[in-house]
Amino acid sequence: MRVFGLASSWVYTSVYMYEVLGIPLYLVGIIYTVSGVIAASSQVYGGRLGDRFGYRRIILTTFFLGTFSYGSLFFVTSSGNFPVLVSSLFIIGQTLSSIQRPSSNALLALSSNKPLRSFSFLRVGANIGWGIGPAAGGFVIFFLGYPSIYAMGAIMSLVSGAFVLKLEDRRPEVIEKKSPKLSSLPIAFIIIGVSGMLLFMVQAQESVTLANYASSIRHLYTSELGFIYMANGLSVLAFQGIAYRISSRISLTTSFVIGSLIYSFGYFTMSFDTVLPAFLLSMAFISLGEDFAFPMGNVIVSKLYGDRNTGFYMGVYNAFLSFGRSMGPALGGFALGYLASPYEIWLMVTLPGFLSAVIFYSRFSGTFRKDSLSI
Repeated sequence: MRVFGLASSWVYTSVYMYEVLGIPLYLVGIIYTVSGVIAASSQVYGGRLGDRFGYRRIILTTFFLGTFSYGSLFFVTSSGNFPVLVSSLFIIGQTLSSIQRPSSNALLALSSNKPLRSFSFLRVGANIGWGIGPAAGGFVIFFLGYPSIYAMGAIMSLVSGAFVLKLEDRRPEVIEKKSPKLSSLPIAFIIIGVSGMLLFMVQAQESVTLANYASSIRHLYTSELGFIYMANGLSVLAFQGIAYRISSRISLTTSFVIGSLIYSFGYFTMSFDTVLPAFLLSMAFISLGEDFAFPMGNVIVSKLYGDRNTGFYMGVYNAFLSFGRSMGPALGGFALGYLASPYEIWLMVTLPGFLSAVIFYSRFSGTFRKDSLSI
């Protein structure tokens, strides 16, 4: 439910900034990049806070603060055009969401003895939110205007916090008084993080690049854009069972590499898309790749570091992902602003995903088998 509100604001805020506030696309990309960099840094500290004060407590605190952030955005966007204030509140909201993510992942990792299945189901739930949220947001914007998506986000954040109240907190077996230093992280862990970061540079294209490419270049309506994101959520749900069964029979390395290649290729095929059905087909490829690749990083980290300072390691890994998510919009904004050909645009923004697959396979080929997770 939290993702339901987050997805709408993440997707349509870039369109609102460009079409309503008149912010240039390259600057929209920079705003998203700044948001991502701050959010990435906050995840490391968010993980440490979860280890120290309890994961459930951190999740609850950020959810209720998020309600206030969404409410403020609703009030500001309803009152007039305030580019600086809207940008600042957007960054605050994304930071709060990032602070809670390591605690959510740590709590899930400690609550299950089958992390692949657990994180696969987490992706299903998140992508249902990512599918239904933008779709509902597109219709709500069409009938009620942009401020309505922030009211929807405030309600969803508040309801999510109410559900978290029913969760039982879990703690790792070992919580060191001082979290490990970032400079002492194993090189293999860093490569896992960098691979995830590159893949999430492609994932971030669903915000600035896809939203503005579809609406401004291919001239789709916001309601049609909502259908594209809905297709993502529904396709992830449809393919998850197949992807899980296959991933459980092959190595985690193979699953990540295959997923990364399919995912990046799916986004590249959008260069050929001019009408809604074509975008929906591309999104199906993207969703299939997502089901294979996205759960793998969290599964590996939970297996390797699930018995000590779980929040810290989840925080650092998620910081890598957030850095990728922050750099992606800047890359997309540059491509949209300075490249004329759709093929050039989508080739530029998907190259990091193909590079991610190459790096991960080169380092971990033959590693992370289903019967062994030693590096």
